[in-house]
Parts: sequence; C-alpha cells; structure tokens
Amino acid sequence: MVGLAACDLSIGIFSSWRAIADRVYTWSTGAFWFCALTYWPAVGLEVAASTTASLIAMALSIDRCLALKFAIKHSELCSVRKAKTLALASGLLSVIIGLNYPLRLSVLEEGTSYLNVMPTGYHSLGEDPVFSKLCRYVEFFFRFAIPLSAMIVANTWTMVIIRKSDQFRKGMDREARSAMKTPKCLTMTIGLVIIFIVTQMPKAAFLLDTMIFFNEHRGIKAFEIFIGLGNLMTRFNSIVNIIVYLTLNEEFRRTLVKVLNACKASDTEISSHATPSTINGPEKTEHCV
Repeated sequence: MVGLAACDLSIGIFSSWRAIADRVYTWSTGAFWFCALTYWPAVGLEVAASTTASLIAMALSIDRCLALKFAIKHSELCSVRKAKTLALASGLLSVIIGLNYPLRLSVLEEGTSYLNVMPTGYHSLGEDPVFSKLCRYVEFFFRFAIPLSAMIVANTWTMVIIRKSDQFRKGMDREARSAMKTPKCLTMTIGLVIIFIVTQMPKAAFLLDTMIFFNEHRGIKAFEIFIGLGNLMTRFNSIVNIIVYLTLNEEFRRTLVKVLNACKASDTEISSHATPSTINGPEKTEHCV
C-alpha cells in the first residue's frame, strides 16, 4: 500500500507541474527554458508512476487471490522482501517505459501552442513512426491491457472463492459463522481494483485510439472532451486511493502518523538547537524527507 500511495503522490506532483508549466512558460525567458527542460520528463515520470501503480495493483490482486486459494503455500513462498523487490522492479520497468516521452518529444522555442499545451516538436526518435508506434503499444499493454486483464481475472476468481466460503458458512452454526470474517485487506484490495478499472478505462480507450488512428481524431470537440474526462478520472483515482487507505488501512494510518510526528519532532529539535549551533558551529541534524 505504501508503494501505491507513493505512486499516487507522484502522479499528483507531476501532473500539477505539467498544468502549471502550460500556463507560466510565457512569463519570461527563464521560465520558458525551465519549463522546456522539465515538461516532457515530468510527463514521462507521471506515466511511469501510473504504470507502476497499475502493476502493483495487479500484483496485489493476484496475491490476494493466491492467498485465499493456496493459503499454506502462499505463506511459505511470499514475503515482505519479495514484495518490495517486485515493487522496485515494477518501478524500474515503468521508468524505462516513461522515458519514451522525453526521448521522442521536445518543446519548441518558437511554435504555436496546441490544445493548451506547450509548443511541441519531435526528436529524431519521435519522427520514426515505427519507434513511436512501438512506444504506444508498450505503454498500452503494460499500463492498461495486462494489468486490467489480470485484475479482472484475479478478482473474479477471488469473488468466486468468497462466494463458496459464504455458502459454507451458511451451513455452520451462528457462533462459528460470526467468528469468520472477510479480511479488511481483501475488501480494500477489491475496492481499489474496482475503482482503478472504472477510472482508467477512458484513458485506456484514448491510448487504444492513438494506436489505431494516431492523431486523426484530435481537434474534434467531442473527442477532446472525452480526453479531458479521461485525464480527470485518472487524477480522481489517485485522490480516492488516499482516502481509501486512510479509511480502511489501520497500518497505513499508523505509518502516516509516525511520519508526521517524526517531521514535527525534527522541526522542534532544529529550532531548539538553533542558538547553540550558531555559537558552537553547525550540528548534524536529521531532516524528514
């Protein structure tokens, strides 16, 4: 869950910077060059964070399904260390996928802004139709097609297992039935996956359209409204995820409170040592990141 929260935070940061850059790049020459240097790398990192979130959500769905179906083997084979390694590998793969944006696209010093974005041109790699098409296909499959398909199958299987378990409970006495409850982590995982599927489908449809028709439909009012709705829903997904974590995951709440308390304690320690540090020289202090 920490990995998903980090991805949601990254999506918010990079998408916000993209929106800001589209509006401030005309303020001055310095603002233009800073926005030009960071614009498409930020887009690539946003795509990387979204792809990582998709892969982690897929892994969670499969993990919960296997934990129900093969409880003993799952506890023996799966561990926190393996989960962290898998999350890290997903992040590295997603960054490689997101790099296609700054490699293909650049900001033009002189150009016309189109659809409320900075004037954009192509690098030599971006002018290669084969490479551009390959990048779109790779992003679509790793960001949407594979994760969504795996999540639908895994969660359908999970719901079947839960249904069979509920039918088994009905044959038990009331005391034994009340003692058996569906784990909260399982309920939260299924909820997150359902929200993810609903909010990501418009963006997936847009990428599928660009794979088939390239930019043939760009400029059509209805299509642009659909793109805006898709972008809005992907941001909404990140916001809702944080609310779900705080509402249903007690461990996430404890971790967040610890981080906030650590930051507060660090600030208090720095302020209390401000006067001695000016006299005795700089002291090493730990800052919360």
